[in-house]
Amino acid sequence: MSKLLCSVSLLAFIIVFSACSSGSASAQPMIGGRIGINIGNESLDPDPTAGTGVSAGSHVGILVGPQFDYWFSHNWAFSTGLIFDQKGIGFSEQGVSDNYVLGYLEIPLLVKQAFATGMVRPYIFLGPSIGFLLSATYNPPSGQGASQDVKASYNGADFSLVGGAGLSIDINGPKIFFDAAYALGLVNIDNNQQTGDNVNIKSRDIRIAAGVMFPLTGE
Repeated sequence: MSKLLCSVSLLAFIIVFSACSSGSASAQPMIGGRIGINIGNESLDPDPTAGTGVSAGSHVGILVGPQFDYWFSHNWAFSTGLIFDQKGIGFSEQGVSDNYVLGYLEIPLLVKQAFATGMVRPYIFLGPSIGFLLSATYNPPSGQGASQDVKASYNGADFSLVGGAGLSIDINGPKIFFDAAYALGLVNIDNNQQTGDNVNIKSRDIRIAAGVMFPLTGE
């Protein structure tokens, strides 16, 4: 798995530096922020709910944070930031539900490609994202006790491959954007030594966000 992580990160940086070397005078740094929702789920292997009547589902959380884009040209950029991201999973049985909510500080390292010219421009992006666990909470069914801190049951970091698409609109310098992405967790986030189980848990997230970016220099 460590070889896979290194390969994904290396590929992202190769694309970034290739874009940098072919950049032009149109290079443009931009700073801003994004806010949105994370529709989180988890891959469980083996699935402990199999045959129990319990069904696993998604948990809707928030994502918010500053973002920095460096456009090497009109079409290529490197995008990063500090994103607070709520992942997790929900469970239900006969109308009774509970969930696990995991809060991460994520650092995405994304390559972005924009298309077309003019005010409205579609774009795609791809790259790794490193998440550092800030909190993990178990919320039992309503009326069955208080929320519990379960941070010790999870590893301190997650590593995901993020890919998505969006649309940016130029408003005379600043740009507003809307995008959606899928984050595929690549590492086991379950602390097996703490929980004593052999379940392999990997995050799965759909991210929908909007934001605004401001140029740091004149174009």
